[in-house]
Order: sequence, then C-alpha cells, then structure tokens
Amino acid sequence: MSSVWRWLGLVAGSLLLAFTVAVPDDFVPFVQPKGWPKPSYDSRRNPQTPAGFALGRQLFYEPGLSRDNSTSCASCHSPAQAFTHGDHRVSHGIDGRLGSRNSLALVNLAWNTSFH
Repeated sequence: MSSVWRWLGLVAGSLLLAFTVAVPDDFVPFVQPKGWPKPSYDSRRNPQTPAGFALGRQLFYEPGLSRDNSTSCASCHSPAQAFTHGDHRVSHGIDGRLGSRNSLALVNLAWNTSFH
C-alpha cells in the first residue's frame, strides 16, 4: 500500500475514532499541580478530550508514520523505560541507522519551551 493511501486511511480512521471513542480507562485530565509554575503550553488552543487522548495514543504507537512503516514514536520513547530509549547509548531508527543522541524522556512536557 502506498504511503499516501496508508496516511489517508489513518486520517479517516482517526476521524471515525474521534466520533465513536469511549472515555479511555486511563484518561486523566491535566491539572496543574499546586505550587507549580504556569505551564508554557497553552492548552486552551488544543483542549484535552477523551477522543484526542485516544487519537494521540493511536498515533504514538503507529509505525506507519515512519518512512518504511517500521518505527513508531514508542519505539524510542518506550513506556517501559520512562518514555526514553533507556537500553541504548543513542536512539536508532529506520534501516538500523543510529542517531546522534538518545531520545529524551517524555515528562512534564507542558512546561517545555523547546524539544531539541
């Protein structure tokens, strides 16, 4: 299947998911912890919803978004390793190519102002 058709299928499936998704069991709305600074990310521009949560999870684990359909975000940002590539010195991607650094842990991202 060509990457364009695969991408269109993902978009169509995601739209269908957005209208039919039940609240995921582990959906927890973001709450700013008491005493913490205001987050850098303005969530009013993209409000958190159960459908958006489910879509984000689907895309995070979708290898079809990589050039060769083999690598998802979770390949390097492994939930079992604190959302990083903990068992490697540097992250590796498609075609076995090594990167120049390891993937950052995905923690407290609402307060990040840059990601590289």
